[in-house]
Amino acid sequence: MDEVEQFRALVRADVARLPLDVACLLVAGALDGGVDIAAERARLDALAGSVSGTTLVDVAHHLFRVAGFDGDRRHYYEPANSFLPRVLDRRIGIPITLAVLTIEVARRVGVPAVGISMPGHFLVGDPADDEALIDGFSGGVLLDRAAARRLFAHLHGDDVPFEPSYLDPVPSVAIVARLLANLRQIYATRGERHQLVRVLQLRCSMPGAAAGERAALAEALAAAGRFDEAAVVLETTADGVPSSTAARLRSSAQGLRARLN
Repeated sequence: MDEVEQFRALVRADVARLPLDVACLLVAGALDGGVDIAAERARLDALAGSVSGTTLVDVAHHLFRVAGFDGDRRHYYEPANSFLPRVLDRRIGIPITLAVLTIEVARRVGVPAVGISMPGHFLVGDPADDEALIDGFSGGVLLDRAAARRLFAHLHGDDVPFEPSYLDPVPSVAIVARLLANLRQIYATRGERHQLVRVLQLRCSMPGAAAGERAALAEALAAAGRFDEAAVVLETTADGVPSSTAARLRSSAQGLRARLN
């Protein structure tokens, strides 16, 4: 069973208790070559074993001040920054992978930590103190809600409204979905069709994947010359949508199959 199939089985087994580290490692395995899940989790265990203290700030201090993790500002959109094993290797990443690192190390030392999916910049929150937010991309600095709002304005401009819900905790499945959305954008921009297909396969494996995402997967498969696979995706999608949309999808599938002749 390859990583895409393993990922599908994982997210469908119990999405409410999705193991964030394993899910992110399977994403890396699917898109960046085979990953030894047990070995990578052992690396996270080792990092946790070196943490001194019992608070989220202590975890952040160890990771970003002692161990030297930081944000990659020079090559922000490099795919390696989205792969947890590469982040562990290089000690640099983007906000979401550095947040995953922080959450998983914190979990291992018994410190509560949650993902904060603020648009444009992922943070880590303390569920016991909604004024305590860790920005791993900026060296693990501690922000309060006002500082996070200023960061949002800096990223998006003062004219973009800020919603308090942007600082609400999100579950592991939402973190993985956002990671995949980032990778989808990266590979689409770079024109890497094979990788785009793999990302979309992972995204469509998740519960609640919309028909539009499955249509995007079919489009990516067709662009890669994989017409039969694209047709199968469209036909499968047609089984769960309104009849008018289903007819259009099945017609598109027939067109793709005609290209095989």
